[in-house]
Parts: sequence; structure tokens; C-alpha cells
Amino acid sequence: MLKKNPIRKLIGISVLSLSLLAGACASGTPPVAKMSDVENAIMRARESVAMTYAPLDLKFAEEKLTEAKVMVSQEEYDAANRLLDEALIDAKLAEAKSRSEMEKLRSSEMRESINAMRDEIRRKSQAE
Repeated sequence: MLKKNPIRKLIGISVLSLSLLAGACASGTPPVAKMSDVENAIMRARESVAMTYAPLDLKFAEEKLTEAKVMVSQEEYDAANRLLDEALIDAKLAEAKSRSEMEKLRSSEMRESINAMRDEIRRKSQAE
């Protein structure tokens, strides 16, 4: 009988520990600051014309943000945190891609302008 009692105590302590651990993992704080960072990153991506140059990355970021908000409402903070990390990366990628494309366009326009000036200079020098 003495042997059963310590085993029951050990099992009881183990069950209690696991339930406390599970409760600690489920609880936590809502990732409000990270959600705000993602919303700002998405807004910056939209301002950099990501809808034109990186629509898929922007869409992924928006979808992940929406899903993370649902997870926060269900108090699944760890999963929401991970999804918000992914959304932030997608939003920053969309912004970077669109800025890169815009710079390529500006560079191309600049090159065309320089070539037009060179042609004008050649014409003027040949006319003299």
C-alpha cells in the first residue's frame, strides 16, 4: 500500500505540472504591437505601389494578418505571433519588390533621357 501512494503522488504532480504548462503555453499576451507593425508594413507596401509590382506578396501579408487577428480573438497568441512574423516578411518583401521595380523604371527613363540628349548633341555638333 505504501508503494501505491508515492506513485499516485507522482502521477498527480505530473498531471498538475502538465496542465499548468499547457495553460501557460495557451495564455500569454496578445501581440498588439506586432500586429500594428504588420499593419504599418502593409500600408507602406501599398504606398510603394505593391498592388502593381508585388500583388501576390501583398495579398499573402493581408491574408496572414486577417488570419492572425482571428487567432488573437481565439486567444491563440503563439500561432498568431508566428503568422504575424510571416505577414511582416511578406509585406516587407512586397515593398522591396515594388521599390525595386520603380527604381528600374526610373533608371530606364533616365537612360532614355541621356540617350536623347546625346543624340541632340550629335545633331548640333554635326550641323556646325
